[in-house]
Amino acid sequence: MKVFSKEQIYEGDKLTAERQKIASTDLMERAGNQIFNWIHMRMQGAQVPIHVFCGIGNNGGDGLVLARHLITHGYNVKTYIINCSDKRSKDFLINYDRIKNVTKDWPTLLNCTDDFPEMNHDDIIVDGVFGIGLNRPIDDWVKDLFIHFRSSKAFTLSIDIPSGLATDTVPEDENAVVWAGYTLSFAAPKLVFFLPETAKYTVQWEVLDIGLDQDYLINTITEVDLIGKHEVLPLYRPREKFAHKGQFGHALIIGGSYGKMGAVTLASRATLAAGAGLVSAYIPKCGYNVLQSSFPEAMVITDANEELITKINFKIEPTVISFGVGVGTDTKTVNAFSAFLKTNKTLLVIDADGINILSKKKALLKLLPSQTVLTPHPKELERLIGTWKNDFDKLKKVKAFSKKYDTIMVIKGANTITVFQDKLYVNMTGNPGLATAGSGDVLTGIITGLISQGYNTLAATIFGVYLHGKSADIAVEYSRPSMRGRKVFGNLVPFGKIWRTGANKNTVISFSDAVTFGGQKVKAGSYAIYTKPNASSWDVYLYSDTNNWGNPQKWDDAKVAAKTTVQTQQMPMEMTTFTIVIDELTNNSAVLSMIWEKTVASVKIEVPTVEKASKSIETAMKGHSANDYYSAAYYFFEEGKDLGKAKEWIDKAVSMNPKAFWMMRRQSLIYAKMGNKKGAIAAAKKSLAVAKDAKNADYIKMNEDSLKEWGGM
Repeated sequence: MKVFSKEQIYEGDKLTAERQKIASTDLMERAGNQIFNWIHMRMQGAQVPIHVFCGIGNNGGDGLVLARHLITHGYNVKTYIINCSDKRSKDFLINYDRIKNVTKDWPTLLNCTDDFPEMNHDDIIVDGVFGIGLNRPIDDWVKDLFIHFRSSKAFTLSIDIPSGLATDTVPEDENAVVWAGYTLSFAAPKLVFFLPETAKYTVQWEVLDIGLDQDYLINTITEVDLIGKHEVLPLYRPREKFAHKGQFGHALIIGGSYGKMGAVTLASRATLAAGAGLVSAYIPKCGYNVLQSSFPEAMVITDANEELITKINFKIEPTVISFGVGVGTDTKTVNAFSAFLKTNKTLLVIDADGINILSKKKALLKLLPSQTVLTPHPKELERLIGTWKNDFDKLKKVKAFSKKYDTIMVIKGANTITVFQDKLYVNMTGNPGLATAGSGDVLTGIITGLISQGYNTLAATIFGVYLHGKSADIAVEYSRPSMRGRKVFGNLVPFGKIWRTGANKNTVISFSDAVTFGGQKVKAGSYAIYTKPNASSWDVYLYSDTNNWGNPQKWDDAKVAAKTTVQTQQMPMEMTTFTIVIDELTNNSAVLSMIWEKTVASVKIEVPTVEKASKSIETAMKGHSANDYYSAAYYFFEEGKDLGKAKEWIDKAVSMNPKAFWMMRRQSLIYAKMGNKKGAIAAAKKSLAVAKDAKNADYIKMNEDSLKEWGGM
């Protein structure tokens, strides 16, 4: 999806009017009518107080059109004019006259603080005060009005853009901006909806089609593209039925140092999972056993040094090389990286300490191959390009850096932005669950894996960022009513009646894959969460229609995708604001907890990880690799699955590789878990003997400790 600049939007409005031979007021009528349709579809005539605040420009004109339609359809609506200037747009005045023809209750003129209407948290505010054309500081009394909006805690809907928010600058005063719960944007969203400093001004957004000229929309090149499902599908390269690993490249991961081998393991796993045909890891000697035991699919090349990368020397011919995860910034490593860059011509993905090295020795940037991918987190980015005044200044500096060094830059964050030259690609997947250690290492691996199999570097980066975000997609959208001294359950929320589970519009949960919700299978998609609280239990419903304001006008059992009853728990302290959390995360499940007052209602959500992994394992078994059998046994053991299968596979792995003390170690643990102490002791003794030959102190100690525990020493 394209993101148009302010100037492009104005040009689109002008061309549409010319080519469709309509007046600008006709385009305004379309806009206001589309907003009305959006509200009407969700509210279905509900008599919730609606306060429409209109400025005296074209955004206010949109608000007047909306108010007129709400009035004629019998809604409980009150209209206000923000009388902040004597200058009124022509289209505003036309619609000001039109609204007078449908109501005796003409819009109220607001001039000062004393005029502000009373509003409560159950009301709806429609913000049509300022549009994208605001280019001056707002009056203090208007700022006070925006503060009044927030203090009312009413649901706030902004027309096109939250008033006071510009499209190309960061506000100096957050009180001078409307904080919208929802924004209905015309033709396309605005870049400010996705930047860290400005995204807070609208919780959610949606694009409304107001019939702008299609040729203009299609043919206009924009600086910013939003990346969602429809944008990445054309990038996907399906595999032929008889394809083999030799067709998908050989990726090399260079990284790791003493105590930081987890990063290499995560990156290597992700590289293979993303589709690389082969994965090799170049690591210090200390990481050999770690990587071989935790990720045996990787081929391992070791540095001469025990703890650091000191010289990058390999005989393979990789398709792509990743450098930096866990590598450290020791002088020897810096020198090794410098020497490597002077001769390397292979495509590069650089992350973590690789970026930190480049920040310290900026002369190395000139040695990077064309379209090298850099994936810094905010602090690494700051070290690389310097400090910035605001998000727009940051983007300006990143674009300049990308052009100067011909690099693809990944600005990681809630809406990760890929920058190449002057173009921005804003990713739409992901949630705060990705803000965890190791997440960046996985992203590096995904991008590396895609490049390895033949994707061009820019496509691989955009696609990789999308897939990385998609992996965390169980999302919940909800409003947060507060207690305000009221008793909630059994009073504000009656027992035995369907509750909207929040306030205002539907609380919505979205799944990117099929799940099991409270023991019931549910397809991928979005669902409204309804509940029926009782004194000691809640009925929890997933409802397929998410476009309701509160409860549906008529409940339809056919739209219930899942229903489960859960017992509630009582907390010792109060949660004053309604809160939904997703926690207790495992490889294959999570728990959705709804918390308010002292009550907690929790539903378990299971994802088909085990089913998918099992199928993959069964497929892998056809290759009869010792590492395949070991990985399968390791997974089933760790996840508490079929231990009989785990034993069968680990026995095969050990028989195929009698020198693999780590496999024998895993064999002893599986035997012990099955209650076969004799077999566990025998396997541990074999592992101990081979570990002693290999002089591996860690496995010597682990085996000795287990033998003492089992009575084998």
